[in-house]
Amino acid sequence: MPRAAINIDDGTFGGNLLEYNVGFESVLESADHGWLNLWSREQSVFVRPWDGTVTPLADWSGARKNFVIAAGGTLSNFDGDDGTRFLWKDHNSHAYAGAKNFLGHSKRNQNSIHVMPDLGMMKSTCMFSDGDTDHAGFGETYVNNTCILLNRTGAIDSGGCISGNETATSVHSDGNQYYIADGAAEVQFSCQRHLYDQQEWANLTGNAQHSNVVVGLPEPEAIALLMQQVVADPDGEMKQSAGERKQWWQDMAIALS
Repeated sequence: MPRAAINIDDGTFGGNLLEYNVGFESVLESADHGWLNLWSREQSVFVRPWDGTVTPLADWSGARKNFVIAAGGTLSNFDGDDGTRFLWKDHNSHAYAGAKNFLGHSKRNQNSIHVMPDLGMMKSTCMFSDGDTDHAGFGETYVNNTCILLNRTGAIDSGGCISGNETATSVHSDGNQYYIADGAAEVQFSCQRHLYDQQEWANLTGNAQHSNVVVGLPEPEAIALLMQQVVADPDGEMKQSAGERKQWWQDMAIALS
């Protein structure tokens, strides 16, 4: 398709849950967004239809167990653009695109795999966060993920990070496994184009202390197996009724808030 498959203005309502989708061949005639395109350009005040509460804050939305292959001008398969906030992303498999934040905050990227985001048209990193507002990057996390880099060694690019306040304004990253090619330089983290190796970044921000770097790329069969395992279900998970799954997500959204 020429543009995104799904568009969500997550500044209003929220409470969306996208799960068990396979996405590919999107963003073929445009650029700088993804299979899932999100934005939050205007503040909204609305009445929650399920409890009558008047609020300016959207509920958390979630995306889990999705398998998405980037194409066209994709920068991120779940493109958190223009102030996107309150998005929980868990156990997703991505090819040729990394995670993204632009001018937003409070998005969680966890337990997922990003395969060769630097091979996509936009040549992304594992996680890209940018913006020129004080809150950009606040509450952004990249935790317990696997990222396989073919050419680049940039793991986390915090373009909206504020020098001197790196801990609060950079992406919180920990427990990740990064694969880089043989002969590649050390994995790098950035704040406003200043580059740091993993130990320097850990000393500066307290992040990445429990992340691991593997030199040498897995074989294609091993990568395919990793992507399959990320979205695989424990026995019985899909046997829940629609009502049980709705209640599970409502409980999860409350826990995230």
